[in-house]
Amino acid sequence: MPRDVGEIGLSVKRLQMRHHRVVNERLAPLEISIVQWDALRHLHENPEASLHDLAQLTFQTDQSFGTLAMRMIDRGLIERVPGPAGPGANGPPTRATARRKKQERSSGEH
Repeated sequence: MPRDVGEIGLSVKRLQMRHHRVVNERLAPLEISIVQWDALRHLHENPEASLHDLAQLTFQTDQSFGTLAMRMIDRGLIERVPGPAGPGANGPPTRATARRKKQERSSGEH
């Protein structure tokens, strides 16, 4: 039984939203969202990646990822580090920072 492409697309989007909701609920004790988790995951796997690289890896625009990165910097989840200098440099890479308090809370230490 053939289905309309729009109907299939809507079903996929609904499933994606359900998965995001469940994952966000499970990440709530760590006070991060699935979007932040995905950014941290890519930072861990690509520590020298630029903001532009990370935007591409997380399927975001440079502007969207820049906004996310600033929020994560403000919360102490990541920090900006110096990148390549000179003409044509794409901006500084970003790397994850340790959040001792959050790690202790999630592991049950005090």
